[in-house]
This record gives sequence, C-alpha cells and structure tokens, in this order.
Amino acid sequence: MATIMEIGNYDPTVFNGGIINSYSKNNRYGRSNWMIVEAETFEAIDEMFEPIRAMSDAVINPVMALPAS
Repeated sequence: MATIMEIGNYDPTVFNGGIINSYSKNNRYGRSNWMIVEAETFEAIDEMFEPIRAMSDAVINPVMALPAS
C-alpha cells in the first residue's frame, strides 16, 4: 500500500510491524496528510490515534485491506 501511494505522489507517513525492504527500516516520514499504519485490530488503530484525536480535529478513517485468497 505504501509503495502504491508513493508512486501516486501521495507521500505518506508509514509505520509497519516489520522491516520494509525499500526503506531498510519499519517506518517512513512523509510530508502529506496521509498515514499508513499496520495494526492487528481496529482496537489497536483506535489506541494508536487517540493522542492525535485529543490534540486536533483530525479525521481518521481506517481502511482494511483483506488478504488475497
């Protein structure tokens, strides 16, 4: 997902559970309003973004990508 958004010039901030080969690390700071976060559950996403919600009027819309069958 991060690569697709980068190719589309969205410049996302990325937080991933494992190392992303093209970054040689598990995160990337982008300069747009887009953020991609790997989380195991929607509860984990809610917990991660709660401090951001408390500081701003940011709108956070989780998008769930399903694995290919």
